[in-house]
Formats: sequence, structure tokens, C-alpha cells
Amino acid sequence: MMMRLWSISQVNNFSVLREFLVTIHGKLDQRKVVQWSLTFVPNEIMENVFVSAVRIEQTTLWIYSKEKNFEYDLIYKKFIRELDDFTPLRLNGEFLLTEQKGTNRLAYYNHQQKNAIWERKLKLNLFEISHDEIFGIVMSENIEKKSIVAISLESGNQLWQFNLLKNNDWLTREGDEMICEFHRIIGISENILWTVLNSGVLLGIDIKSGEKKYELCQPNLFPKNYQIAEGFENVNIFNRNSFLDEKNNQIFGINGFYYWEIGLDKPEEQFTMYDIQDSCVENGLELNNLASWSGEQIWFFHGGKNNRFGVLSRKNKLIEWSGEIKEVANQFPSIRKMECTDDRIFIQDYFNTLHIFQKTT
Repeated sequence: MMMRLWSISQVNNFSVLREFLVTIHGKLDQRKVVQWSLTFVPNEIMENVFVSAVRIEQTTLWIYSKEKNFEYDLIYKKFIRELDDFTPLRLNGEFLLTEQKGTNRLAYYNHQQKNAIWERKLKLNLFEISHDEIFGIVMSENIEKKSIVAISLESGNQLWQFNLLKNNDWLTREGDEMICEFHRIIGISENILWTVLNSGVLLGIDIKSGEKKYELCQPNLFPKNYQIAEGFENVNIFNRNSFLDEKNNQIFGINGFYYWEIGLDKPEEQFTMYDIQDSCVENGLELNNLASWSGEQIWFFHGGKNNRFGVLSRKNKLIEWSGEIKEVANQFPSIRKMECTDDRIFIQDYFNTLHIFQKTT
């Protein structure tokens, strides 16, 4: 299923997309951006820049540092711009949405222009761009995340706002009171914006009107060993690990010994939980951290001191293959980060060694 190609030591962070791999390589006080594969970022341009993170989106490499941020074109192998005051958030074709450092201001830029098309006072914690709108979770001044807004990309004007109510607050099984907040946005499918709350409640919001269309929490089909505790019918933190399969109009997720699917054509009738415990025990790991998925396969790792990772078949509801990084057994965390492309797997371990594997049939 997989063959190790090589390993790279002293990798403090990395980002991968398709054929591109970018790493922050070297000691913490001498970070450099190094490029393997098809492109190369010239080290002399980054001289004396303390790089804190890198991220690839489309064909653009974002380089984050304490002093400023850089935009680098991976195709033409050149720097496009430096962003002294703004942190890049998301690309949308020829446009760029950014957040001003240390403030609650958003700005929307054309790549070819230095001046913003619009700016507005707003801090978005997480967001999704679809067609001509931005849908984002608003971070309030007291750092609560209780609202979602829709904003026009063309004008920056607010189209609607959806607010959580006080009666959505909830209790943990230990009896701790929790303020209900948006946990994250899952995605958009057939004009419904799917989000999940910190309680695990899934909300489907109409992107045109901002009205709530669906509210889901517990599966309607589940195995015998799946227990819904009395008083916790509206709490299911497993759902926070849900993801959108837009092609098949499904939401799916993994956690512990469970895998679930929600058919979005009839979400209130097609929420099914599957027990994968036997397959997990056989392979010595749990379905805790989704690294990547493609079609019917989910690549994941256990986390904590467990150094194992594997592939779950969404079709067969079984772990098809699992492996381990022997060098970091019983270290915490054994696996820091895992990303995948169509044909390769990249795993950063406890010792900051990046292991690169080739997928095989």
C-alpha cells in the first residue's frame, strides 16, 4: 500500500499541494524556506527573515514571518508582493482576502492592484467563499463566536447575519456549563451552508436567506453499542470532526471507533453511524485525526503516543491498511502532522523528521 521514499531531518513545518512541497527547514533560530520537487524559492531573498509558517493555495505559496508576509508564485518562481500590515486569508481567482494585523479589519484586493477594492471593520474566525459571497464566523470583542455573516465580495456589504441564542448553551458530561459557539464551517452544498457548533449540533443554513433549514445532532441509524446518554440528546462532540463530500452530497466523519455519513438530500433521515472497533483493534489505532481524503479513502493517524496511521475505506467501512513510524514509538506526540497528495504521504514526527512515502496499489 505504501513505500518509504526518503526522510528529511530538522523540518519544523511544511505544506504540500499536488506536486509542490515546501518546508521550513533547519534550526529554530535559523529558519529557511527550502523547496523540493518542481520549484525552488531563492534563499537569498529570504535572508534574515524568521519564517514561522508556510501554506500553499492553488499555485501560490504564502510565507509568514514576524516582520511581514510574502506571496510567491510557484509556477513563475517569483515573489509577487510583500504584505507588511495584512495577513493573507484566502485566494478567490484573481482576488485576495486579507486581515489587517492587530485590528478587526478585512480587505479585499485585486492581485494586479495595490489599493483595496473594499475594507470593513470585521473579524472573521473561519469562513467559506462561494461564488460572489463570503460566509464567515464572526469573532466578537469578547472572543465569542456566536454569529455567521454573509458578505458580498463585490461591495463588502453584509447580506445577512445568523445569531445563536442563549438557549443553545449546553452542559458537558462532567457538568461544566458551556457557552454555545460555532466550532467551524464544514462547507456549502446545494445552496446550504453546513456548520457545526462546539456542542456537535450540525446546522444547515440557506445561503440566500440566512434562515436555518436543518438542525441535526444524533444519528437516526446507529450500532447497538452506540449509546445516547439521557439528557445529552442535543450534545454530540463527535460531529465536530465532520467533513463535506460535495460531489456525493454527503457529510462524513471519524472519531474513536466510529465512522458516520449523512446523505444531504434527506439529512434528517440519512444520518448513519458505523462501528469500526473490530478493524481498529486489529490495526492497533483509532480514527482520531483525519489527514486527507480522496474518493472512498480516508487517510488518518491515531495521535498522542500512538505512532500508527492508516487508510479507512468509506465503502467497506474497514481499515484497509495501516503502518507506523517505528522511530517515534511512545513519544508524545509521535506524529505531529500528516498531509497527502494523490500519490504521496508526508508525515512529520516527534523529532521533526519529515517522512515521505509513495502510495502503491
